[in-house]
Amino acid sequence: MSASSGYRLLGKTPEGLDIPDFVGSKQWGGADLQTMRNTILGPPLTLRKAGERLLFDIDGGQKLAGALHTEDETGAPLEKKLVIMIHGIAGSEEASPMVSAAAYLISQGFPVLRLNLRGCGESAKTSHGPYHAGLTEDLVAVLAQLPEKYRDQGVFAYAASLGGNMLLKYLGETGEDSCVTAAVAVSAPLDLAACEQKLMEKRNSLYHGYILHGLKNQANLNLAREGYPEAVTNAALTAETIYEFDDKYVSVIHSLGGADNYYASQSCGQFLDAICRPTLLIEAENDPWVPVQSYEERDWPEDRDITALITSDGGHLGFHTQDNKIPWHERIAALFFESHLS
Repeated sequence: MSASSGYRLLGKTPEGLDIPDFVGSKQWGGADLQTMRNTILGPPLTLRKAGERLLFDIDGGQKLAGALHTEDETGAPLEKKLVIMIHGIAGSEEASPMVSAAAYLISQGFPVLRLNLRGCGESAKTSHGPYHAGLTEDLVAVLAQLPEKYRDQGVFAYAASLGGNMLLKYLGETGEDSCVTAAVAVSAPLDLAACEQKLMEKRNSLYHGYILHGLKNQANLNLAREGYPEAVTNAALTAETIYEFDDKYVSVIHSLGGADNYYASQSCGQFLDAICRPTLLIEAENDPWVPVQSYEERDWPEDRDITALITSDGGHLGFHTQDNKIPWHERIAALFFESHLS
């Protein structure tokens, strides 16, 4: 693609997908304003209906909660294929990137399921945290328990940030056996260690503190749980870095052998070559959380149905443009899913 389009493609050019130019917002341009726009102003689209509450059984008698939307704002049924949505780090179904993307997909006729991972949002009432970036067995369990009408026809999947690592790892692990027929991952880390190191940069100290605060809030909910290891939770609450949080809490609960082994074993980059479903990854060159080098240094064969779409601006889960209030990545995701309905 030409530089004037505002993006470039790595890997296969998606068939039947007419990608609009990326014209970065003048008011919200640059890595940080793109990233923080929704935190400052709220999502450009909101949901007027909470959705039907669904619970999915996972191991140990726990349950994950999701919000299923099957009607648009007028009450008309949504007839297209279901999109299951996975949130990012320290997030939930109520995170602004989830709400905005869900509202837009619904406006385009897609039913959606906003999933809460372990210990997050509504799932905190029925499960204990933490989840981790590669906990794909939970996604397998949820997909197996979807309402039959959706499970039988296959589903689409949309994941944001750290949720993208889980989705991409799942797609690589399941290959042709996945009931996900097409997927979009936005601002997904391909290398967890590289992402953690980038967040530790001095210029990202505010982001790092914000994320760590959110993680500790989720961990704090476990202190009241009978039988939960209090010492491990206290280690999470006193952690001074995300690395320490992962090393002394996440990796301990999930027996991952420390943060370094957690990052090495669960990073989705090593699973991408096994993906057999049409998959689109959207990333910005100036993402302050995820190093774009993880994308650029990979070999993206043009004979595989996986594409990385790299924009010149966009920050982390931003992609705000001058010509449309709907974030660019949300419009691209809807177009991508539309192209795979048949």
